[in-house]
Amino acid sequence: MSARPLARALSGRLVWDQVAAHPEGLRIDQILQATELTEGQFTTAKAEIWDRIAGEEGKAFVCYRGHYMITDDPELCLDCLLIRLRGIRSNVQHLLDGVLDPLGDRGRQHPVLRMLRGNLDAIAGAFAMADQAQDGPGNSTAAPKVPR
Repeated sequence: MSARPLARALSGRLVWDQVAAHPEGLRIDQILQATELTEGQFTTAKAEIWDRIAGEEGKAFVCYRGHYMITDDPELCLDCLLIRLRGIRSNVQHLLDGVLDPLGDRGRQHPVLRMLRGNLDAIAGAFAMADQAQDGPGNSTAAPKVPR
């Protein structure tokens, strides 16, 4: 196992510490100005945070309404997850509708495409179940209160 580059670890910690000092969250331009990182370095820092730092710290690193913040609020995390999952759901549907469905029987006869179709159908089904769970009794649909 190789060690991750020092720059990645340092930039991740730099961003984490900067955002942690601002509970109301920071916009990307504020983070870049405060840390003097480029957008590419910030992208690398986010990967380090999501891959390692957030787990070590026991808090989530999220972007909500244009503000990056550190939180342990389940409702805020849920809202952020649902926003991100909408894009994934859309990508899954595009793959089904625009790539696999047009192949018809040829796609169903290909063993790997058949397996991938089953996986994509399962993902789509999981989204449908999540929708039902989210709309169930006792679940809050109100957006978390975050400074604008």
